[in-house]
Amino acid sequence: MRKLLIVDDERIEREGIKMLLKNMHFPVEIVEAENGRKACEILEQQEIDLLLTDIRMPFMSGMELVRRTREMNKDIPIAIFSGFGEFAYAQEAIKYGVTDYILKPVKPKEFQQTIQQMLKKCSEAEARKEEKRSRNGLGDKYLLQKYLFTGKEKYLKAIMQGDMEGKNPYGIDKIHNIMLVDTDENFFEENGIPLIEELKKLMDRKIEYLDLNSNQMLLFFFKSASDNYGRIAGVVSDYLKNHYSVKCYIAVSRTVHNPGDIPQIYQELDDQMENKFYHTDLRIFTYESENDSDEDGGSSQNKDYVKCISENIRLKDREHLWDNYRKLIGQIRRESMNSQMYIKFIFSGIISELYEEMKAGNSVQMREKIEAIYQAGSLEEICRITEEAIKAFELWLQKMEQGARSDIDRVKQYIQYHVNEDLSIDKLAAQVYLSQGYLSSVFKKETGMNLSRYIRQCRMEKAKELLKNTNMKVVQICEKVGFANVSYFCQNFREYCGVSPDKYRKGESADEEMDE
Repeated sequence: MRKLLIVDDERIEREGIKMLLKNMHFPVEIVEAENGRKACEILEQQEIDLLLTDIRMPFMSGMELVRRTREMNKDIPIAIFSGFGEFAYAQEAIKYGVTDYILKPVKPKEFQQTIQQMLKKCSEAEARKEEKRSRNGLGDKYLLQKYLFTGKEKYLKAIMQGDMEGKNPYGIDKIHNIMLVDTDENFFEENGIPLIEELKKLMDRKIEYLDLNSNQMLLFFFKSASDNYGRIAGVVSDYLKNHYSVKCYIAVSRTVHNPGDIPQIYQELDDQMENKFYHTDLRIFTYESENDSDEDGGSSQNKDYVKCISENIRLKDREHLWDNYRKLIGQIRRESMNSQMYIKFIFSGIISELYEEMKAGNSVQMREKIEAIYQAGSLEEICRITEEAIKAFELWLQKMEQGARSDIDRVKQYIQYHVNEDLSIDKLAAQVYLSQGYLSSVFKKETGMNLSRYIRQCRMEKAKELLKNTNMKVVQICEKVGFANVSYFCQNFREYCGVSPDKYRKGESADEEMDE
């Protein structure tokens, strides 16, 4: 909603303008001032989007107010109320960029047209400002997004070339750490840009960002004297909680040594964020260097493979389950563990977790396996029993995934037909009677992308279709594809397509230029 300031020393005139605005249902919040001096105070204290001012007023004329407004670097649309005898004064306003006049007595139709024009100028100015922002810092956000999602070198080269041409001290090759911030609500649609500006001031450092969707944002940090990123993530989390009453999850990346690693690091962050479904008590997930041992041995004494196996079972990650299981066996052999009871305790626990996940925690098979573990006379026999349980888990997973494929198709179909609605993961999971964590994990395995990214893709593709095949206004299309904020929709569209919605409608497209 835009904030509109009405300046007139006649109260009856202000009331009349307010009544017109209300009757015409303009999306504006009205602020009043009885003279130019008071208006200057309001302009200094508040963010005003539109200004309507009379010319003749005590203390400070409308012309003086216009001049001072421009001196404050307030590049906002201004309309002047003037009578026929005052038109010469109004002409002076041209040098200050004022092109909108409302003649007294006010005619409703002309007034409506003027306000519509001013609101349009507001949106256009905001779009230009955001487009300029999107091409600063990390180059073109469209290219950055393409590079993150595809990993194609041509996008990295294009970003690097843009950075070098602008001699950018904060280019993609200077990124030191990346954080993925995830909220439970559509927070970034309205508050993303203000939050970034507030964090920059709070931390006194350069921060770049990329919107992934209305509840996820990537933050890019550059080398600084203070680089404890776990602590920085805590500051971000606390700030969101204390200033916006919003709870968030933050995945913190490993150190970025090379821009060529960024797509892989993004995938790691996306995988880290899956932990929010399994560790609801944690809010910050930091990357831990594994320092795994090689086949010929290495330093891995501090690696807790039992904990990793537990995670793999909960995440239904077969590949890493087998990998960590073999590393656990290697660790036991290298360290010559001589407590058979402790080894049996470890593997009986693994078997118990496998069967608990298969919803067979009290089954005869589980009890038989655990009893066999405690009766085993060698590590080889313990391994054979455990591997039989892992294979049973694999078979169970295969059956589950076969059923899940049809569930994923149902979710995708639901998204396609409901792009204008709330598509939170809890709502989608309820559609197919799956847990949020399992749906998220299986959806990513089946489609190669997370749910949030898929939803955004569907919304953008629908927007492209409506822009090409209908005469609907951008604001209407925005609503049709599930966005409440037009500016945020336009920003997302530019980052997805490389051009604004208006330019796309006219046939311009960055895809044709970049895609092979």
